[in-house]
Amino acid sequence: MLKFTSDSEQDEFEPDEFGVEFQPIDLKQTEFNIEKRFNIEKRFDIDTAMNDAYRRNKNKIMNESIRPIDKDVFAYYNSLNILVGNQGKGKSHIVLRDIIQISRMKDSNFHLIVYISKSGTINDSTFEAQQDLIQLPIECVTDTDADKYLKQLDLYKDLYAKCCKNKDVINKEVIQQMFEFLHVDKFNKSGVLNTIIICEDFVRSALLKSAYFTNYITQLRHKHSIVYVNVQFFKAIPTDYKNNATSFIIFSGFSRQKLNYIYQQVPMNIEFEELYRGYSRLKGHDIIYVNTRDNEIRVKCFD
Repeated sequence: MLKFTSDSEQDEFEPDEFGVEFQPIDLKQTEFNIEKRFNIEKRFDIDTAMNDAYRRNKNKIMNESIRPIDKDVFAYYNSLNILVGNQGKGKSHIVLRDIIQISRMKDSNFHLIVYISKSGTINDSTFEAQQDLIQLPIECVTDTDADKYLKQLDLYKDLYAKCCKNKDVINKEVIQQMFEFLHVDKFNKSGVLNTIIICEDFVRSALLKSAYFTNYITQLRHKHSIVYVNVQFFKAIPTDYKNNATSFIIFSGFSRQKLNYIYQQVPMNIEFEELYRGYSRLKGHDIIYVNTRDNEIRVKCFD
């Protein structure tokens, strides 16, 4: 007869009718021996391992994510934003509205605004009127020099990130040159510097045909950059830009036919007739805001 007792007691066994005495079986030890004999490993928990890795690198992942900056700012971190509207409809006003707020945010690691135009100067009266409200340095660059400038900016931002981990990798003279180019005066904890890039009158810009800049806008998460592209004609925007844009800001004044063309090119979770009814009620500098990341469409009215 086989009699089981509690774990604290010793198992009791009696011989059977043939005089055979059974020995106690340690199930845990047997399971271990089987695993050892047949080289069976415990199952690797892939989900737990990946979640642990995400937690260890959460700051790096967050810094490279496309995420909201503030509830009243249209652009997201690391995003491409395309503003489409006729001359005088308020494209510069919307960009300024964003960057004035961003420039006043604390601990956001924004360091610089790069203004790219054909002349290499700010030739927009709206921008000039509001420039004093911007609390970030502005570097003006011609569209023909933009590739060279942005490549140098990339190199210095990469160097800055390395120096934040180990300041001894370069000498003080190079550090000073880097600081001057980046318009900073100290290292931060994250090693990340966020840059704002404004492309004025983009349809006539040399950047439109730049392979480097086309590749740049597909890597904004790694470049830690926000790009604003101002255009009057939607057809002039290359496909790569449309596919990588986080937001489209559409101003009033387009015909039904032109709006329908934009509708066919931009993912929107709304029927065209419903969109057109809302669009036809826009006045002045009012806009349709389309966020492709959050699948959001809303009207923003300005008094």
